[in-house]
Amino acid sequence: MEVNLEPAAGFDPFKASVDVSHKNHATGFDLQVIQTNTKSFVMTVNGQPLAISEYTGNGTTEKPFVYAWQTQMATDWQDDSPRVGDKTTELKFNFYDGMTLIDEYTVTYIDYGSEESKEQDKPVTQKAFEGGLYNSKAASITRGKTTFYPLKGTSLNMRITAPDQSEKDITIEIPPIPLEYLSSDQRIRSTDALRIETSYYTFGSDAIATGVQLKLFLMNGESVLFNSSSSRKTNAPVIGLPILVNTKAYQSGTFKAMVCENEASEFEETNLPVIDHGDGYLEIQTHHLSGFGVEVVPESAGSGDDDGNCFIGVLLGM
Repeated sequence: MEVNLEPAAGFDPFKASVDVSHKNHATGFDLQVIQTNTKSFVMTVNGQPLAISEYTGNGTTEKPFVYAWQTQMATDWQDDSPRVGDKTTELKFNFYDGMTLIDEYTVTYIDYGSEESKEQDKPVTQKAFEGGLYNSKAASITRGKTTFYPLKGTSLNMRITAPDQSEKDITIEIPPIPLEYLSSDQRIRSTDALRIETSYYTFGSDAIATGVQLKLFLMNGESVLFNSSSSRKTNAPVIGLPILVNTKAYQSGTFKAMVCENEASEFEETNLPVIDHGDGYLEIQTHHLSGFGVEVVPESAGSGDDDGNCFIGVLLGM
């Protein structure tokens, strides 16, 4: 008997893809793009192609494309949005391989008229970091995303600000994920591409480390749960998630795990494995999506039954 295996329509595990991230600053933002499997990369903003001279780099992990946008370049500010005294503009980036659309990415830049308005606009996770776990305002936030097939997995490469304010390249390792660990209001098939989004927070000079939040979506924007708390399995695939420690303030020590589930305001301890790569670079090995951070155990509390291993703090503030 002869059997012919035909690939599912629309499924291409080697299709062109991009890792995209951006970081806001006082006068604009920097957009970073790492391309994979493209032959003729093209980037547009609000429908207008960008000339190669308008961005730097070559699209690799070592030298990503970087497009620097300044507020004076805006032509369509929306006044009194989201609140009176604020103004907002939106930039839609499309990425192509020749004429084929690879992905899109939208940056909403808000010029806040007051600190009060800026505070109101912060997501729950950021407020929980700033007012609870780290007790320090976020000095820098890098947001990024990439798409992947669950049964193939992927890596999301980003350049974030470390606690010492230097720029560090990090990689989030997403393993192949069997569909039994994914849940959504819509049926998920093996041929469905998923989008993972992340926000990396860097805080003031006294903060222990960076913080991060991960979320997963279908391509239509519907939320996807990975190993949800209602049916969590300890043998689920493990995501490798970097956390950068503030080595100027914490040369050594033991870290304990903290969790704040379902947007609660109090933290509870948990423990997830962590690999210490040295020089303040930790890798959380997590089997679910959430927000993550660390807390230091005082030396007196670290004696006794503590075995000296690092534990990682988890913050669920989705």
